[in-house]
Amino acid sequence: MAQVIELEDIYTALSSSKPTLYKAIVSLIFSSSMSTSTISRLTLYDFLYACDEYFEAEEEKIFDNLLKKNPWVIIPCWKLKSEKRITFSTPESTFYIFMYLKEKRMEDLGNLNNPLFKSGDNKFLPSSKISSYVTQFNEVLGTERNYFKSKNLINTFEIVCDAHFYCDKEYKSNLIKLFEGKMSNENELFADYLKKSNEFKRDYESLIPYLTARYYNFDKEFLEYYLLFKNENINKKDVILEYYKSNLEEELQLSYDQSKLLCKFAQDLADDDSLLTNELYLDKAFKKALVKLTILNYDFTFFKFDFEDIDRDINLNGRAKIFGRLISQFKVDRYFEINREVIHHTCIDYLVDNNLYESFIPVSSMPEIAEKILFRLIDGNDF
Repeated sequence: MAQVIELEDIYTALSSSKPTLYKAIVSLIFSSSMSTSTISRLTLYDFLYACDEYFEAEEEKIFDNLLKKNPWVIIPCWKLKSEKRITFSTPESTFYIFMYLKEKRMEDLGNLNNPLFKSGDNKFLPSSKISSYVTQFNEVLGTERNYFKSKNLINTFEIVCDAHFYCDKEYKSNLIKLFEGKMSNENELFADYLKKSNEFKRDYESLIPYLTARYYNFDKEFLEYYLLFKNENINKKDVILEYYKSNLEEELQLSYDQSKLLCKFAQDLADDDSLLTNELYLDKAFKKALVKLTILNYDFTFFKFDFEDIDRDINLNGRAKIFGRLISQFKVDRYFEINREVIHHTCIDYLVDNNLYESFIPVSSMPEIAEKILFRLIDGNDF
C-alpha cells in the first residue's frame, strides 16, 4: 500500500551527503509525479525543451546559456507527447538538476539525444537503478520501514494535488491525470492541452510550497509550534497568537481590539490542523485575516454612490475592472505586494469559475465576492 512521505524526510534526504544525481532524481519524481520508467527515458533535449520559456527571444537555446540562469526561478514544463502527459517540476528540482549537470556532465551537453541521467557507461539509467537510488535514502533516514520509495513519492504528489488545488472536483481530477500521464490518449485532445500549458502552470504554482523540501522549517519558533501542537493541552488559538506576536505584532501596530479580531479571523481560516506547523500556511491564513479585517473596517458610507449593481449587459472584462477598482480601494497592498494585471486576471478567473460572467450581481454582494477573489489571489501565490 502506498504511503505519504513527510516533507521533513524529503528535507533530510536532500540535505544528506548522497550524490547529487540521487537528489536530482528524488526531487524530480517528488515534484512531477514522473515514474522511474519515464525518468529513465528522459534526454537532455527533454529538459532543455521543458525550460524553453526561460530563454530570451533572441537567445540561443543551449545548455551553456541555460546553466547560467537562476534555477530557483525556473519551473520546467515537461511536455511528454509519447505519454500524453504535461507536468511540471519545482525550482528546487531545477537546482539539483543544474548541480548534477555542472558537476558531471559539462563535457557531453552538446548531444541533446544523450540521457538526462546516465549510467557510468554513458547509457540511459534503467528504471530499476533509478528505483534503487531512491531507496538508498532510507539509510539516511535511519528507518527500518523502507518507505522512501518512488511509488510513495508519486503518491505524496497526488495527495498534495488533491489537498492544495483550489478548483472544482472534476477539473482537479483531470489535472492530476494530466500530470500523471493518465489522460485520454486522443491526439486531438492532447494537442488542445498543449496549448493550455501556461494555464496549467498557474495551477501547479499553488503546489510548489508543499513540494519544496527547503520550505521545511527548522527554525526554533516553528519547532516550538510543532511541540505545542503535539501537546494535547495546547490548542490552535495558542499557535495563532504565538505566530502573531512573533511575526506581525511589531510590524502592524494594531490596537488591542483589532489584534483580537485579526487573530480570531486567522484562527477560523486556519482550518487544517495538520498544517499549523507550516510557516507559509500560517502566513496565508493571516493575509486572509487582514483582508477580512480591512473589509470590516472599510467605510461603506458612499459605497452605493461609487458602485452600482452589475447588470447582465456588462461583459466579463468590464466586471473584472469593477472588482479590480473595488479591491484597489481596500488598499490591501499595504500587507502584500500585488499588481493590477494579476488582480484583473484573478477577477476574471473567479467570475468565470463561479458563473458570474453574465449574471446580475447586486451591489450588496460585491464586498463578499471581492473578499473571495482576494482569498484566491493569496492561495495562488507564494509572497
